[in-house]
Amino acid sequence: MQDVVDFENAHADVEHRYSSHQHFLAALATGGTANAEYVERRDRVTNWSVRDCLEKGLGGDDVVLAPAYAPAWKSDLVLGDPGAWYSPGISVAAVGGWPIATVPMGLVEGLPVGLTLIGKPHAEWQLLEAARQVEAVVAARGWTPRPTFRQPQRG
Repeated sequence: MQDVVDFENAHADVEHRYSSHQHFLAALATGGTANAEYVERRDRVTNWSVRDCLEKGLGGDDVVLAPAYAPAWKSDLVLGDPGAWYSPGISVAAVGGWPIATVPMGLVEGLPVGLTLIGKPHAEWQLLEAARQVEAVVAARGWTPRPTFRQPQRG
């Protein structure tokens, strides 16, 4: 990560036009993934995501469906991105290290949105087959769902 910071500093006119690398500097200051506090927190959040969310959410099922991200939004270089338009299901699965697949679901104001399928560990082929089946059903019906989202607003 230090190499990235050094590169950004050497090319600040391009790399820092709209932002800085304060998050990288903060990460470097922690001592990285060998830091005991990081290990404890990582274990705690991983156990929570798997035990309390994913295992309970899937129960005896092989795959669970969840909305994917909302349509793309305009980045705000002053206030930052809204950050509220992501799927908690995707985040929990990513933290737990469980497989995720996203298939196209439709368009909102011309921008693509998807449906996310979350599977169990070491069952990636089952997850891919479920995603294939979802896509086949959508294609066979000529169905183009039109989900709606409230667009990000200021204030």
